[in-house]
Amino acid sequence: MDEHIIEWILLDIQKYFKLSDGDTGLLQTVFTLCNMLAAPVFGYLGDRYDRKIVLGAGIFFCSGVTSSSFISELHYWIFFLSRGLVGIGMASYSPIAPTIIADLFEEPKRTTMLSVFYLFLPVGSGLGYVLAAGMAGLSDWQWAFRITPCLGGLALVLLLLLVPHRTQGRTAAHRALSISGTIQAAAEKPGVHRTARTTWCHDVISLAKNWSFVWSSLDLTAMAFVTGAVGMCVPLFLYRAQLVQGTVSPCLQETCNSSNSSNILVIL
Repeated sequence: MDEHIIEWILLDIQKYFKLSDGDTGLLQTVFTLCNMLAAPVFGYLGDRYDRKIVLGAGIFFCSGVTSSSFISELHYWIFFLSRGLVGIGMASYSPIAPTIIADLFEEPKRTTMLSVFYLFLPVGSGLGYVLAAGMAGLSDWQWAFRITPCLGGLALVLLLLLVPHRTQGRTAAHRALSISGTIQAAAEKPGVHRTARTTWCHDVISLAKNWSFVWSSLDLTAMAFVTGAVGMCVPLFLYRAQLVQGTVSPCLQETCNSSNSSNILVIL
């Protein structure tokens, strides 16, 4: 929801801050770049520290900086900065949340739980379109930015209360015992050698030679690029097409009609 929040009310944001089309596109570019650069950092922290604390800090940070609805129209650069900070906070979700789920559940439930998690990513985005459009119709567009921090706070409370501590440590211990047993069994067999530890650069080079991994990554990148561009640009495009056809009037003073944001949900 935080990622796609500006797409729901893009017309109102553009009118409020008096942004050009280039500046409007830069909003999502800042978010994406900050999210992309921060994700490996959170992945590094999640492998070395308590994942529950790292994820909780990311949720708290993201929920705090999402409250950008109180920014004056004269300080639009703060709004751009807040979008970048939201991207940094959201970077904690993707690397850490699936690993916590994997630690909590063993096979065969693990795959099912991860499927539910990934299922609700597009569901949450779709519901966000409807929610923000409804809030913009009832009040003003700023209220869309005041709902998601409340949901983030609820997620933080549930994380602290329901997710147990030491799951990561227990899982690591089980894996260590498993690896130890495998090495011991391999050492007893003639002709079987132990697997040596490899460096980070060696692992990256090995992945780069795995064409299945490379093409899957490129395919996912292309899909994210297309769906992101559609979600960002099509609502504004549909609105301008309706202006040319004379089916809607320009939203000069009142809140802009956000029905196109709901229509784009069907396209996505």
